[in-house]
Amino acid sequence: MEFYTYNLKEFSPSVELAEAMLLIEIENAKKSKIKGIKFIHGYGSHNVGGSICLHLKSLLPRLKKQGKIKDFIPGIDWNMAHQTTFNFIKSCPSASLDEDLNHFNIGVSIVIL
Repeated sequence: MEFYTYNLKEFSPSVELAEAMLLIEIENAKKSKIKGIKFIHGYGSHNVGGSICLHLKSLLPRLKKQGKIKDFIPGIDWNMAHQTTFNFIKSCPSASLDEDLNHFNIGVSIVIL
């Protein structure tokens, strides 16, 4: 397995718990040689942006800058027209089977390891 989905919103965690879950999942995936994870975080009611979604918008760039992840793709950019997505799919073909690919789903984020 090179790519899988992790549902952060499954148990309606707080922002702090969701961040801890994400960080643990990233570390575990790195040990297993996983190339990428799709995190389902939701987008909040009425498309305004839920607290976890908003938090990840600031957290993921920091994790990239710190070298904890290689890159990330917001769900809106999880489509083959986006260069980062295209390059990731080339390196991890199993991700091309993801149901959210090309659906512009703002409730997900892809983390590249």
